[in-house]
Amino acid sequence: MIKILLLSFPLLLFAQPKQELPIISKEAKEIFSIKEKNVHFDNKSYKLFIAQTKNKAKFYKMLFVLDANVHFPMALNLYAKNHFSFDLMIVGIAHNTNLAYDTAQRTRDYTPIQREGKGGGAKEFLNFLHNEIFSLLNEQYPINASFKAFFGHSFGALFGLYVFFEKQDDFSHYFIASPSLWRGLEYHKINSCNSYIFITKGSLEKKTGVNLDKDMEKLLNTLKNCPFKFTLLKDKTHGETIEDSLNLALKILNQE
Repeated sequence: MIKILLLSFPLLLFAQPKQELPIISKEAKEIFSIKEKNVHFDNKSYKLFIAQTKNKAKFYKMLFVLDANVHFPMALNLYAKNHFSFDLMIVGIAHNTNLAYDTAQRTRDYTPIQREGKGGGAKEFLNFLHNEIFSLLNEQYPINASFKAFFGHSFGALFGLYVFFEKQDDFSHYFIASPSLWRGLEYHKINSCNSYIFITKGSLEKKTGVNLDKDMEKLLNTLKNCPFKFTLLKDKTHGETIEDSLNLALKILNQE
């Protein structure tokens, strides 16, 4: 099943996300119980964030976000801003840094293919998440297995696609925002899908020397046997697609 929503066509520029750390709003703090802890893997340090709506629930839908220094507080604030009331657990993993987005560490962990001696650690990072973080969550929290959603942007979205192709059943829903397909990803033929995948891209995205439309067309063709939806976000650059895409993810989880 293929659904494509075209909101705008021109591709004009490519802008990176802002290096700003959002503050969790007062309203979000009133809704969620929030925990934070440091976790370690292979001499690397990460921060794990966990938030649950305070109303006790038998099961929680889960939204897992990468780059949680930014996307975790952003997700909590958007939930509060939209006045949602569904039972939700938001989990985030972040590099243990004061930066909003640490380019070097994101390249190391999120990219499947090494280039010029950089990146290529997606397999190891996925093993860490799958064997340690996801196992911990499944053992200690009442997660609704039918609603385990992933959210990633740019390199994080590329990693999400890598998870989809390698261990699809880790998540029921994949929210893939402006994936950096130009960085390299090995596609696998998919005959059937158990997960839903939602892909967004800004209409103003452009990268010198890269045909982003062709890259996206190849991806969508690969997913033709899967239930997916592609949304082109009107008048949005690469960095500006984050909040709209995360807001879309929360609205879909609220509706289902």
